[in-house]
Amino acid sequence: MSKVFIYCDGGFGNRYNSLLSGLFLAKACNREPLVIWPETRWAEVSFTDIFDSNLAELKQFDPITFFEKYDPVNIVHWNPWGASVEQHNCMGIYMCIDQFLKNKEHKNIMFYSSLICPWVDTNGLQSIITKIPFHSYLVDTARQFIKYNFEENEFDGLHVRRTDHAYQLEEKEFIEKINNSSRLCFVCSDDKEAERNFLENCPNVRVYPKTSYVEMLDPKGGWNTMTRDEFGHQFPFNVKRSRQSVIEAIIDLLILSRSNVINTDHRSTFLQTSILLKMFKIV
Repeated sequence: MSKVFIYCDGGFGNRYNSLLSGLFLAKACNREPLVIWPETRWAEVSFTDIFDSNLAELKQFDPITFFEKYDPVNIVHWNPWGASVEQHNCMGIYMCIDQFLKNKEHKNIMFYSSLICPWVDTNGLQSIITKIPFHSYLVDTARQFIKYNFEENEFDGLHVRRTDHAYQLEEKEFIEKINNSSRLCFVCSDDKEAERNFLENCPNVRVYPKTSYVEMLDPKGGWNTMTRDEFGHQFPFNVKRSRQSVIEAIIDLLILSRSNVINTDHRSTFLQTSILLKMFKIV
């Protein structure tokens, strides 16, 4: 049986988007899904650290031997491996999957997308998300925090991204808005000082107490200093996310998904994932 290899890399939001879209594609074209989830400095965490799932994984991934062995069609938003294979933009095939694959019945597919593709429908997403549940430890931790801090009442939620992002949030503006509201607000950030800033200036802010945050791979550079991965490819992101920092960030994400999310930046996949999970009431 031909396969859809679902490549999940980058931060968690990017990986989750690729996973959901890839599983939708595999079902639509009747191919076996196989997850590639490398533990890279973008997220030093395994697939099974996060999800309670029996999805098959390709544990070892070397792009040179992979493309020689499986000879896939690439359906990707970009080709970080430089592979010389038939390639199509994952955002451009839309709903014509059957027609697109008409003469490719026996071809494997390499799929990679940092965003949920426009041909993935809401009903399909709901079915897929329920089949790859987050580990109960993560969900239970989020629920306990909510119960203790918000007593199951409605609350607002704000995500503040400070690290590898070109668009910085005007924190003073949101501190003022929170203080002018009678509602409690959950604030989460990839930066400890940002969370401290809101805690010190907003009496009605609550923060999940994390022990680990995003770090710089090269401490001599800035957050957007060019760095190279293990295959020599360059990226304008100087980040290193430990296993613990990713797990705690997912707890943040699950708490945020129960809030009335303040939609500050559509470019943040972390923020958009929280809105998606809120829609399907994961927590």
